[in-house]
Amino acid sequence: MLSIATIKGAGSAKAAAYYTKEYSEGVGEMLQTAQSARERSRWYGDGADRLGLDGPVDQRSLEAILAGRHPVDGQTLYDPAFHLLQGAKRYLGGEGPVTLADLEHFRDGKSPVDGTDLPRPVLRHVEALFDGRNPTGRSVSALDLTLSAPKSVSLMIAVGDEEIREAATAAHERAVDK
Repeated sequence: MLSIATIKGAGSAKAAAYYTKEYSEGVGEMLQTAQSARERSRWYGDGADRLGLDGPVDQRSLEAILAGRHPVDGQTLYDPAFHLLQGAKRYLGGEGPVTLADLEHFRDGKSPVDGTDLPRPVLRHVEALFDGRNPTGRSVSALDLTLSAPKSVSLMIAVGDEEIREAATAAHERAVDK
């Protein structure tokens, strides 16, 4: 079974502490040894590969990723304000990336497309961004994708003999790795 939950931007540090403690250190909800928990919490996918992340998820790296920074050098990977300004520029009829000249126009309350005053809703949106606020109130840093074995498999692992437990565990791990 696949469960999906959002990790909100405002709680990135708290989320990193929760996920690394619960899943990497094997405490709380995870009734397993610390070693087996570390084996189950791991970096995975193209994004992890591009950032050079491998092995168990650690709190420092996860916190950096959730904050939109590279876990090694701290470089900004994603700036929501920039993307919101890009959307404002497109809304006004502009094309291409936001430039320094566009930023100056926005800061002055002018359209980067034609230099006219920004419409009131766009102006409030842009002012909020320059004040360091997210005017949309939406900020998802990551998705928590949890893969769980069906109850029948969990029961086979819990009450089956050693051969059945090993086979069920191996089948589940193969399915999760695909």
